[in-house]
Order: sequence, then C-alpha cells, then structure tokens
Amino acid sequence: MSAPQLPASRAKRVLGALQELGFVVVRQHGSHKFLRHPDGRVCTFAFHDKATIGRAMLSKLAHQAGVNSEDLGRLLG
Repeated sequence: MSAPQLPASRAKRVLGALQELGFVVVRQHGSHKFLRHPDGRVCTFAFHDKATIGRAMLSKLAHQAGVNSEDLGRLLG
C-alpha cells in the first residue's frame, strides 16, 4: 500500500499549515519565506499568495521541515 498523496494547495494555506505545526516566519528574502520551529527545524519555500504548490514540492517541504507527509496532508486536506 502506498502513502496517500498530498493535495496540491495554495501557498497561503501551506503557510498556515506550517504555522499550525509551530513554525514561525523568521525572515523573507524576495518571495522566499524562511520558517523556524522552536525545536530548531527550518524550512524555506517560495511564497506567492495565489500560486498553487504541487504535490512534489509539498513532499519536499514536508521532508525539509521534518514533518510527516500524512500530518501535513491532514492539515491541508
């Protein structure tokens, strides 16, 4: 049985999901937002308010943030 796929989501919704998981935006450089979790985990992604982030990028973002793909998928779904 394969893992459930992450739903493609708008950047604003992805940011909200990461914030629900405890990540905080620490800075922004151009369109890239840099987020940090209180335990030291970090992640970066290109934020365009109305752009859709595809499944592959969401999977990479979940890995980068040290978040289980299923947990991120539940918050986005």
